[in-house]
Amino acid sequence: MGGQMDTLQAMRTLVRVIERGSFSAVARELNVSQPTVSKQIQWLEQHLGGTLLARSTRQLAPTQEGWHYYEQCRAILQSIDGLEHRFREGRDALAGVLRVAAPAAFGRLELVPGIAGFLEEHPGLQIELVLSDDIHDLRREGIDVAFRCGAIKQPGVVARRMGEIPCQLFASAAYLQKAGVPVSPTELSQHRCIGYQSESLARPAWLLRKGEQWFTVPVGGPLRCNSSDGLRSAVLADIGISFAQPWLFRSELESGRVLAVLPDYHLPAMPVHAVYLPDRRGQRRVRALVRHMQQFWQSTRLFAPEP
Repeated sequence: MGGQMDTLQAMRTLVRVIERGSFSAVARELNVSQPTVSKQIQWLEQHLGGTLLARSTRQLAPTQEGWHYYEQCRAILQSIDGLEHRFREGRDALAGVLRVAAPAAFGRLELVPGIAGFLEEHPGLQIELVLSDDIHDLRREGIDVAFRCGAIKQPGVVARRMGEIPCQLFASAAYLQKAGVPVSPTELSQHRCIGYQSESLARPAWLLRKGEQWFTVPVGGPLRCNSSDGLRSAVLADIGISFAQPWLFRSELESGRVLAVLPDYHLPAMPVHAVYLPDRRGQRRVRALVRHMQQFWQSTRLFAPEP
């Protein structure tokens, strides 16, 4: 029995290490030392008789066998967690209406696919989804939980940090073929840059980082937009270069229709929070959805690995 319990704990640790991409991040999460995490992975590799993680000074990545084992571990652990959850909750299934808000493009491309599985798991629930890039008044609009990208400045709300999404520059392959590919930040001044602008955020300049170096680059162009859907449409219409998160062009990046510009340079990462009112904190429906989306986005590798 002890061996089985050790194996289960080591499986949980392996899953977290692969999803976080860091021994130290998992050690902080589990409140243990980094050597303890490393020893659990080593024990599991010895137990299985193979290598699960390829380690280097710069990165940590699963081997091919390690990735297959990770996928099986996730399925097993999710099943166990589901059984334990249902046992603890008994017959008191989640039911009723949950009103959820999110930015339009983010909700359409990243939230809805995760909600699909959540609704299958809880058939007694109904979700009212409000997709808009405006900042919602949670109480006035009856929002149970909002998923927001960026800093949270609204007072009187609870903001649970879900993770950070990396940001880069993107343009269509057609635009770059016509206008040329910039090879340094200074060359962006010679290009049409698509700006994001709202009441709370305007960026006449982009802050780029390469290693330890930072570059403030003034940008200009014929179009500014106050929504991610607008930025996406503008890039796909070959108007110019925009900063965005990779999820916005997931399929186009795979097909080659959209390319990363200056891929060695990065903009500050975009935090994602689940936001709700203090009196909603105890609602099981809110807790369950936030927990589900956290796990879903970790499985899809939406967030940047923690250092």
